[in-house]
Amino acid sequence: MRYVQRGTVIFAFTAKGCELAGKIKDKLSKQREQERSEGAIELWITEKLAERVLEGSMLQQKDAESGMVICKEPLSKWLAKNWNDYERMIFVSATGIAVRMIAPFLKDKRTDPAVVVLDECGTYSISLVSGHLGGANELAAFLAEAVGAVPVITTATDVEQQFAVDLFAKKNGLKIMDLSLAKEVTAELLHGGKIGFYSEKPIEGKLPKGLVRVEDREELKVFSYGIEISAERKKKSWDSCSVLQLLPRDLVLGIGCRKGMTAEALLAAAKTAEQSGIFSIAEIGMIASIDLKAKEQGILELAALWQVPFLTFSAEELSQVTEVSKESEFVQNIAGVGNVCERAAILGAQVRTAEIKKQKYCGITFAAARKKGSIRFE
Repeated sequence: MRYVQRGTVIFAFTAKGCELAGKIKDKLSKQREQERSEGAIELWITEKLAERVLEGSMLQQKDAESGMVICKEPLSKWLAKNWNDYERMIFVSATGIAVRMIAPFLKDKRTDPAVVVLDECGTYSISLVSGHLGGANELAAFLAEAVGAVPVITTATDVEQQFAVDLFAKKNGLKIMDLSLAKEVTAELLHGGKIGFYSEKPIEGKLPKGLVRVEDREELKVFSYGIEISAERKKKSWDSCSVLQLLPRDLVLGIGCRKGMTAEALLAAAKTAEQSGIFSIAEIGMIASIDLKAKEQGILELAALWQVPFLTFSAEELSQVTEVSKESEFVQNIAGVGNVCERAAILGAQVRTAEIKKQKYCGITFAAARKKGSIRFE
């Protein structure tokens, strides 16, 4: 089992910064191995800097051995082409350099990569962009511990030690259905207000300060704001209460497809399935397939578009699942198992059977299984 993720890129602009960036790359590589993930970790430096810090013979080995990107074009042009290809960006530089470089490309905290800045001496590790949803706060704290820096986190909920609905949603695999309303809920909590909290899923842990649990959704009406965790799209609000819905993204979509299938074709097939009432794309929290598809560009792009992890399994692991619907002799001969999508969905969700059996769409097969579990407060 391997997680396939978008990569991490580290930018260095001085010889001293390059040295620190190398240490950061080593720490992240060890973390990647522990988490059994496959996201690339690259070190970006200019050609001029490379000539100063590396021997000429090493430059020829950069792609295969060092994971180093030696760029001959300005960083601004490189970012314009590669902004959406990375999950995390780390600048070993002055904060001002990072701000000026990334400013033209910032769009939405739900899709922007996490951006962290460290000074070249490794004194401070600063969470700059996408602190909660992108994971920059967590990354800044990890890097601070790794290199002995001071973590700098400035999000209000962290500073005030207050409940953050976006971070809570991310950790529990929930989709925020109204980001503007989420900001209002956060503001209400920061001002000392009480928020009604209703969940259709079991709850573990103690509710944080400011949240008041109710057993019936109708009880939310007594609050100015409420939070509701539910799978169905219900009436969001009453005149007296604005209710923020958090949709569980607990559906694992198993995919099988021909080699070279594009993201556009996969997305079109998924939308066809959604329109037919097979599943809701909004509920998909993971994509799963066989390890032969670990580098399938179409699936990787689809996972990036949906902002979900992509998990792969070997044929041996998939063959351990025996309760599936239809088997394909053709797929069996190529992949070693006759039904990839159902088995991958079942293993990804860690359940016994698929909720949605194998569906075919023009060279693409889908199946889905739903994860079990509760909502956790830490």
